[in-house]
Amino acid sequence: MPREEELPAVEARVAEARAALAEREDALERARRLARTRAIGDEERVRIEQGARVAREQLSRAEADLKLMKAGAWKYDIDVAEASA
Repeated sequence: MPREEELPAVEARVAEARAALAEREDALERARRLARTRAIGDEERVRIEQGARVAREQLSRAEADLKLMKAGAWKYDIDVAEASA
């Protein structure tokens, strides 16, 4: 672990999460400007803020998955697998 062909998929999920976060943060900045002029209501602004929060957490999860994948198998799991072979 990891298999070589698994890494591109996990790296792509990180890139996708980064792009989604950028889009949500842009929408959030626009919503904040619009809320100051009362062009949108608080409910809409809060919905957009929550979407940005979700996107940040999805990026954190994708990055953690990539880090875990790159860390490889735990030494003790390898030892158990070798002992049972």
